[in-house]
Amino acid sequence: MISSERSWKFDFKLVLTNSEADEFTTVLTVIGDSPPVLDSMSDIRRWLLHSTGVFSVKTLYTKLVESSGIDNFPYQFVWKTTIPPKINLFVWSLTHGKLNTKNVLLHKGLEVQNCCVLWGNVLETQDHLFLHCKIAHRVWSMLLPSNCCAWVTPRTM
Repeated sequence: MISSERSWKFDFKLVLTNSEADEFTTVLTVIGDSPPVLDSMSDIRRWLLHSTGVFSVKTLYTKLVESSGIDNFPYQFVWKTTIPPKINLFVWSLTHGKLNTKNVLLHKGLEVQNCCVLWGNVLETQDHLFLHCKIAHRVWSMLLPSNCCAWVTPRTM
C-alpha cells in the first residue's frame, strides 16, 4: 500500500460508494497523510504485545484484563489444549455473558420472539437457559450428587 515515492497507494478495483468513501476518509484520518518509514525488517504482521512479535491468545487476554479489569475469569480451567476450542469459546462466552440468547439478539436489533424455547413464556436469557429453566434444573440435578447435599441455584452465571 506504499508506493515507491513513499506515499499511500490505494488501488481499488471498484468505485467506492458514498458510505465506503466516508469510511475510507475516516481510515485516512486515523493512519495519517504519510505512511510509516520502512525498516530493514521483512514486511510481516507484528504483535507488539509480545517480545517475539508473534500473536498469542495469552498476550491478548493479559492486555484485556489489564485494560478492562476482568480478573476473575477461570482461564486455568478453560484454556487447556485437552478441551476442544468450541468448548473453550462457549465457556468463555458464557462466563462473560456474551451468548446470543434471544434477549441479546433483541438488544442487537433482530426481530425475534423473546421466550424460552424449552419452557414457554419466560424471557430467554443466559441465566434462565443454564440455571433457572425446568430442563436445565433437571440436567443439573442429574449431574450433581443429590444423596449427600442439597444445592441452591445461583441467581446468575
